[in-house]
Amino acid sequence: MRWLARILLALGMLFCLSSFLPASIGDQMTWPFALRPPSSSGTLRLFFLTLAATGTAGFGLALSGLAEDRRPRRSWFVLVLVAIAASTLLSLASNHGPAVLPLVVNSVLVWGLVRGHWTSTGGDRPVLPDATRPISPLLLVPVPWVFVLGYLAGLALQYFVGTPHPAPALRTALWLAGVVLVVLGSALAAWSLSLFHRARTTTVPLEAPSTVVTRGPYRLSRNPMYVSLTLIYLGECAIFAQLWPLAMLLPTLRYVNGVVVPFEEAQLTAALGDRYRDYCASVRRWL
Repeated sequence: MRWLARILLALGMLFCLSSFLPASIGDQMTWPFALRPPSSSGTLRLFFLTLAATGTAGFGLALSGLAEDRRPRRSWFVLVLVAIAASTLLSLASNHGPAVLPLVVNSVLVWGLVRGHWTSTGGDRPVLPDATRPISPLLLVPVPWVFVLGYLAGLALQYFVGTPHPAPALRTALWLAGVVLVVLGSALAAWSLSLFHRARTTTVPLEAPSTVVTRGPYRLSRNPMYVSLTLIYLGECAIFAQLWPLAMLLPTLRYVNGVVVPFEEAQLTAALGDRYRDYCASVRRWL
């Protein structure tokens, strides 16, 4: 996971550095580094640039500290947290409105700090049931963030290519449909996660499972969590009437269905044997 942390820290530093660009260039940057110092107030500008310098230094020093083979020291956590705080304030104070990418980067960094992924040396992970199966580097990225990255890639395409604007009546219908999809997807995700929590088994592909969950939505689908992520993704596309993120859903689902799900099924089969084989024989992979 450290390679992902390096990428995130580098993106955070790039965002902070973008605030030092001249105003003539900064005004042209709208996504994902929508940032330039305000020119109306000298005090506000100084505060803005101080945040940028703090974030740049924090991300840079944390990035250099992560290059060490041993676990990062306690100061590394402080550097990352300070950099995240500065970067978040910058993204919220941008003249062009909140910058999407820094907020996503900071959220993933916080998630990694809480879970301890950025400080693991590789020996903390339990041995998988099917240890002979190769682990794709892509599996180190949590599946929900694969959907997020796919959506962001679609936004980037939409920014550069453009998309037609729907009629007001169609826009309203899409918004209503999107809200329904997001609510349904969120409810399904919460239900599925609660069942895993009660069964005391893992939802992480690189951790050993302890049992097969067959209750609730798992009676109809072997992967209701991925179905819920798909519903939320579709809902977001509909709410904001975004075409290119919708197109990026296809390669995202192809990756999940072709890489993540087969890996998970191999681990479950190796760990649980006939119990999981019988479950697969009676319940579809998706719907």
